[in-house]
Amino acid sequence: MDRDSIDTVVVTHAHGDHAGGAAGLRGALGAEIMTSPEVTRILTAGDSEAASVPVGQRLGAYPPDYQYRACPVARELQDGDRLQVGDLDVEVIATPGHAIGHLCFLVHAGDRRDLFSGDMMLFGGRLIIQNTWDCESVPYLESVRRLGDLEIDGFFPGHLSYSVERGQRHIEIANAALDIGKFPPVL
Repeated sequence: MDRDSIDTVVVTHAHGDHAGGAAGLRGALGAEIMTSPEVTRILTAGDSEAASVPVGQRLGAYPPDYQYRACPVARELQDGDRLQVGDLDVEVIATPGHAIGHLCFLVHAGDRRDLFSGDMMLFGGRLIIQNTWDCESVPYLESVRRLGDLEIDGFFPGHLSYSVERGQRHIEIANAALDIGKFPPVL
């Protein structure tokens, strides 16, 4: 892919490892940034506290001099919105819980359906629970349930391993834990 053809960047949530590069990408590519309304407020203000950067610094995820740069957002995405990317249809799915305003992106390509889950869920149905102001268990578990009927092929989380095929099995692992009254596995 030619980098000059990249004109849009979608952001799953405001944490520094997912939104912290938005200003740089916008500057380098001239790309429009799109994210949820909640993330728009954090990103446009460059609010490192709301993006939980200090927590990440204490954990060693970001260096002490990490800068969370403000970035304009061209479009606020709502649950159910659709984006056309060439021949692909990208469906926006609101999945709060790991972070406020978290979004997943379900890519429809013919008969194929691939989920880009950000930090909502990882390989093996694992959730990322953090001691941040916006990590909330009830919305998180509701989001897990919401993904249960997607029937996805590919599963592409924001970290670690992914699945090109049989991606739904990861969501099923998390929901199976909920079915018996347990919390899904946690990273």
